[in-house]
Amino acid sequence: MKFPDPPAAEAKDGAYTVGHSIGTLIGVIVVISVLVLLRAYVISTIWEWYFVPHFGVQHLPMIVAYGMSLLVGFMVPIRRYADSTKASKILEMEFFAPFVVLLMAWIGTFFM
Repeated sequence: MKFPDPPAAEAKDGAYTVGHSIGTLIGVIVVISVLVLLRAYVISTIWEWYFVPHFGVQHLPMIVAYGMSLLVGFMVPIRRYADSTKASKILEMEFFAPFVVLLMAWIGTFFM
């Protein structure tokens, strides 16, 4: 008579899956936090370059820029990528976009 495999083997596989899922979730939270902080830096810097000298407004602290970045990210529709686009390519585009915006804003300061 053949007995089924013990549930301990299933628990190991399930624990690995749960552990993998938790690790992925933590990784996603860290990446999103870094991207939001990067965008907050870009918002704060562009504010300093354009709004403070021309409109006489106050400096925009990073925490306020962070909140603005979260708010704008919440209000703007989520970008849809083609199914064939790899996660690494999406991450690369999302990471380098703030630097491109900052570069264009920096170039614009030479024409003011």
